[in-house]
Amino acid sequence: MTTEHDKARFWREAKSLTLEQLSALTGYSVSAIYWFERGVTPPSRKASGDRSIAGWVWQRYRAACAGVDAELAGRKFKW
Repeated sequence: MTTEHDKARFWREAKSLTLEQLSALTGYSVSAIYWFERGVTPPSRKASGDRSIAGWVWQRYRAACAGVDAELAGRKFKW
């Protein structure tokens, strides 16, 4: 079974985008994308335990990537 974070990485690689390029296109930091592609949140000194990424966070990241995908296909967003 392919995980959400594997799908995110496979999609980025299939589009031949680096972490830096996807960061510039989505507004997410390189480190945020790095952690998305690992399927966990960054380690924290304050919190311990479950580091999985919440569903609503995945939804926002998928929406940003969908926008990038549309632009790469030549469909520019207009208000």
